[in-house]
Amino acid sequence: MKHLNMARRQAIAAAAHFLEFDGMLVPSARFACLNLVLFTDRVSHAGRLQLVRSEAVDWSDWRKKNRRV
Repeated sequence: MKHLNMARRQAIAAAAHFLEFDGMLVPSARFACLNLVLFTDRVSHAGRLQLVRSEAVDWSDWRKKNRRV
């Protein structure tokens, strides 16, 4: 989706929602990773979502490694 414009991304999300998907796993527009997008009105247990794992990020070090200022 990196090359798609915003209107096209919104149309894809609208179609997925219309087709009653709970969410989508999509490429990030900014970084080399995936984003999980949930349609909280479709996920009956959205209020019970819990963080399973997290890790601290040294953003200064990350920027150096990824050539970002």
